[in-house]
Amino acid sequence: MASKKSKKAKQKNTQHPKTQVSPRKATVPGFWKDKTKLLLSFLALLITFLVFSDALNNTWVSWDDDRNFMENEWVQNINASNFWEYTVNIFTSNVIGGYNPLTVWTFALENLTFGSDDAGLRWWHLNNILLHLICVFLVFRIALLLKLKPLPAFLVAVLFGIHPMRVESVAWLTERKDVLFAAFYFGALFYYIKARLKGKEYGNIAIIIPLFILSLFSKIQAVSLPLSMIAIDYYLSGKFEWKSILSKIPYFVLSILIGSIGYLILSEEGVTSDSTGFNFIQRLFVGSWSYLIYLVKLIYPYEMSPLYPYPSSFENKFYLSAIPFFTLVGALVFAWMKKAKIWVFGFLFFTFNIMFVLQIIGAGQGFTADRFTYVPYFGLFFIMGYFYQKLDVKKLWGKIVSGLIVLYLALFCWMTYQQIGIWRNSYSLWTYTIGLYPKTKVTWGNRANWLRDNGYRTQALADYSHRLTLGSDDPEPFNSRGKLYFQSQHSDTLNLALSDYKTAVNLARSKAKVNQSYKDKLPEYLVNLGSTYARLGYNAEAIKTFTEAEQLNPKNRNIYFNRSITYHNIGDYSAEIKDLETYLKFDPYNGMMWINLGAAYRLTNQFAQGENAFARAKKYTQIPNLYIEEARIFIAQGKFDQAKANVRILVQNGIQLPSDLAVLAN
Repeated sequence: MASKKSKKAKQKNTQHPKTQVSPRKATVPGFWKDKTKLLLSFLALLITFLVFSDALNNTWVSWDDDRNFMENEWVQNINASNFWEYTVNIFTSNVIGGYNPLTVWTFALENLTFGSDDAGLRWWHLNNILLHLICVFLVFRIALLLKLKPLPAFLVAVLFGIHPMRVESVAWLTERKDVLFAAFYFGALFYYIKARLKGKEYGNIAIIIPLFILSLFSKIQAVSLPLSMIAIDYYLSGKFEWKSILSKIPYFVLSILIGSIGYLILSEEGVTSDSTGFNFIQRLFVGSWSYLIYLVKLIYPYEMSPLYPYPSSFENKFYLSAIPFFTLVGALVFAWMKKAKIWVFGFLFFTFNIMFVLQIIGAGQGFTADRFTYVPYFGLFFIMGYFYQKLDVKKLWGKIVSGLIVLYLALFCWMTYQQIGIWRNSYSLWTYTIGLYPKTKVTWGNRANWLRDNGYRTQALADYSHRLTLGSDDPEPFNSRGKLYFQSQHSDTLNLALSDYKTAVNLARSKAKVNQSYKDKLPEYLVNLGSTYARLGYNAEAIKTFTEAEQLNPKNRNIYFNRSITYHNIGDYSAEIKDLETYLKFDPYNGMMWINLGAAYRLTNQFAQGENAFARAKKYTQIPNLYIEEARIFIAQGKFDQAKANVRILVQNGIQLPSDLAVLAN
């Protein structure tokens, strides 16, 4: 009976399908329609912007900013006519031994658009902040994709945004490469995670690969992307699989290719050479110490400095760091065995992104750097967000912890805001660093250079003198102090400059035999020495010194510029023309040099060539001297109407006429 009733029931249901009620599948609103997520993301961005807003008042600092853009010809001389040529030059060159052409190119774009005076640099700093905000937004989205709820994801994003260890990457213009590479890096991870969640191993690859390439062109640290992808695969699946590694081959190929190019450039520039004298085993312990320091500074970011100098000798603390380091490794292996994947993922992400900058291979001037943590800290911030999600905020204990987190974040905001001011200019930066490391040579030298260049001669001289008490075997402080003396027109101080430049040259010559960096600097010192000879009237010695510099580095354009002046002073205009023509092969957009060349052509009666030189000069400059010299070449040919036209331009602009042109004004 039961079976018959059952069949009838089925028949009845089949005959009346409209009477069946099918449950609706719950839908989760997309990010852009979720008001809570939008509000929290906006709040994270607003907090970060307010904290970093004071960076808009910063200028540039003499800590690689000078060589990256203030003295970089591709940045300073770019214009509409040479835009593509200079772009190619940027992408085929390195700066200070680093290959980050996209970063340098953004500087060139900013200089072209805003200029590089203090007002223009406000826009440069704003762009750094905006790139940081993009990273904060992407971190929030990635945290959501990795199954954090909106409030814990907000915590991760705010920590990433306002942590004091971010300051170096955002407030220092040179470190544009951090925020730029990270914006593309996190963008690539975002699209990778979206594809993985849909079960597509190679999904979004057409977006990810270009983002990865842009990230690599911004900073070589981006080579860790495929390792970060493997860490994410583990977090999503809870296990390591060979197919996860094999699917990253296209990304590993790009990493190896760009990484090898970067390493070769670093090697050629001598950046990978070890200046500390530590052997490889010792450097491993330096690496373990640095790793632990970064973990400590995650919680308590103490003594943030642009430079963490190596100790004068290897210290026992580096050996002792192996104990907590390997204890941590053992704890993570235990966590992996217990399938506590949050710990494994967080520390893997941190390790994969920090391990290439632990100074195990090669040695810079310091063994740690705040900027190195920019991307790596995401893994540790994510652990914090994950455990905050486990907290019951409705209970008393949850409320207490939440309150403490708010106070902790407020403390970080204050520390970050204070740290930004240290990067205001070179003087504030190096004065602060001297307070931390008063026996570090480079800090005194850099502050002295700023004081010299800003007219504080007495204070600069005091800093140079103190720098030399810390060691007088380096040619650079003598060269720098020589520049201070050279600025004076008095013969006494010029002789002091001559003495300092001679010392710099002799020291560089002796050290060049064993150190390539000194050999590279020697032509600069010789040019300065030659210029001082010329200023004192020792023209034969000047030309001899410039020629020696040319033999060492024929691509140094300053040789030809300074020697051309010397040739002009002694009346050897043919030799002057040769040097100016050589100079303009290196810098064809220098209007002043075209004017000098035109004047030299006039003095050798090469009038047609002179007029062509002045025509070229007009493309790049409109300074009064251009019209003065061009008028003279017109007069030399009897072209008085054209000369008078130039004189009228000068008079209309209120320029006082030299005596030989004044007669044409009547």
